[in-house]
Amino acid sequence: RCGRCGGGVNRRECVRLLALAGLALGSAAGWPSAVGRLQGPTAHLTGQVRDRRSGIPLPWVIVRASPWGGLATTDRAGRYSLALPPGTYTLTVMAAGYQRLTLPAVELAEGQVLSLDLALDPAPQRTGQVPEQLPPDLIPPPPLPGPTIAAALPPTIRVRLPDGRLQELPLEEYVKGVVPSEMPATWPLEAMKAQAVAARSYAVAYVQRYGEICTTESCQVYDPDKRTAQSDRAVDETRGIVLTFNDQVVLAYYSSTCGGHTDMWSSAPWTRWVRDDGTGENTDLSSEAAARTFYTGQPPSFSFCQPSPRYRWTVRWERAQLEAVIAYWLADYAATAPGAVSPAFAAGTPLGELREVRIVRRQPSGTVAEFEIATTQGTWRVASPSGTGLRWVLRPWPASGNVADALLLNSAKVVVDLQRDQSGRLVAVQALGGGWGHGAGLCQWGAKGMAEQGWAFDRILRYYYQGITLTPLSPARYPRVLFVPRLYQRGVDRP
Repeated sequence: RCGRCGGGVNRRECVRLLALAGLALGSAAGWPSAVGRLQGPTAHLTGQVRDRRSGIPLPWVIVRASPWGGLATTDRAGRYSLALPPGTYTLTVMAAGYQRLTLPAVELAEGQVLSLDLALDPAPQRTGQVPEQLPPDLIPPPPLPGPTIAAALPPTIRVRLPDGRLQELPLEEYVKGVVPSEMPATWPLEAMKAQAVAARSYAVAYVQRYGEICTTESCQVYDPDKRTAQSDRAVDETRGIVLTFNDQVVLAYYSSTCGGHTDMWSSAPWTRWVRDDGTGENTDLSSEAAARTFYTGQPPSFSFCQPSPRYRWTVRWERAQLEAVIAYWLADYAATAPGAVSPAFAAGTPLGELREVRIVRRQPSGTVAEFEIATTQGTWRVASPSGTGLRWVLRPWPASGNVADALLLNSAKVVVDLQRDQSGRLVAVQALGGGWGHGAGLCQWGAKGMAEQGWAFDRILRYYYQGITLTPLSPARYPRVLFVPRLYQRGVDRP
């Protein structure tokens, strides 16, 4: 997951789940040193998170340790685990429908395994709400230097689940459980082979950075029960091959549907944005006019991922609905990503009557990087270069009618239309968008389309990861994977 991000094929909707603090704002300063490859002694923080009133374990709770930036999500049993350098941390625990919990001065000594169980209080008038299942690949960290192929890889790749259990598995067996979990096993072989190489690269690079890998969407989903002869063949025919750039293994992000244009998260050449039409060219979608033409044109701009059900989509809110969504989720985002909302907005802050939602700035890929919310009470600017702020705050109205149940917007590649009455008063807001997930790296639906047109897996990978080299791991450097079987969770945005 982390590798993906949104649609299904992946998640690698990517990455250390929602590393919003400090990262979503584009303040990458400090991030590389914070989440870079774990070196030297480490400590472990584990425990279980429950509802204080009922005692029921809470899944998909975000547990963040600051200032290092370590972040984990609880599994279905409410358990979490964090590997951290020794030090003193502030622990922040967040879940939709529950009050935020902050624990200052949590001390971890070298080699210590600290068990810390936590209890959350339901938010006022929101008791019994089920925390939202948050895609982990929403906000991937900037690409960091990966393990050098010239250097021997560690003998094992570790996966530590919240209960702390470890089990060893050969790398290729692990990848065989990932490929059909991240991409339908009925898809073309060459697309699955591309997925296999991306998943293998992601696993090797991820472990080199963080010391271990999990079996859920917070990393990559591993479900051995989904294995088929076809998916196993895709892994066997790419055995040992990883993506490298400047002799370093690439942390190969991927997402379900790029919507016609991949995204870019850093200046690393292999993350350059590109149109999903096979030309190798890109289109500057940073202006509103260009973005509107691209995402609302009829017929839609050609793309290999065009058959995806999330290639183009529309979300509409009545004004009162969007006011309720913004009042709840803007406060949540402001607390999760300090400094992202200006002026400050907290729970209980009067929102007022909504007057306008205005896009302020876009990435060249069309992703909304900054937007404003104007009401009768004031104007708030929301910064989020990766697009997470918009997806987090402008959530579709939930079928349950309870705003706490609202799920993330499909993507941040959207144009916004405002509907007003004769007096000029806002009546409704409509978002017209493209894609599902973060859109960086391999576009899974795009890979499917390319494979159906006769593209080989290596050509697909070189298209989505600019300037990379397909490099075979030598036997001396071949890793094994440590994992916990059957403790996986089904993705929420696979193709």
